[in-house]
Amino acid sequence: MKLTVPTNWDDNLIPSLEKPGVRSVYGKFSSDFFGGGRPSYILKKLSHKQVSNHIKLIQDADLEFEYLLNSACMGNRE
Repeated sequence: MKLTVPTNWDDNLIPSLEKPGVRSVYGKFSSDFFGGGRPSYILKKLSHKQVSNHIKLIQDADLEFEYLLNSACMGNRE
């Protein structure tokens, strides 16, 4: 089984993910063009530089990074 786990954008998280079975890490900006499944006010605010550095650490740990594209919430009118 290969796992894809979420990031909380804490660089100290990455060494704990370097275990057998973990293949990739996913995450997203708090606010972007696509929106997402969670309200942006509860997500950590990050600069492009912080995101880039975190993704580099993920890749240096031999893990893949996947950008999360959730659909916008339509209030059950989908």
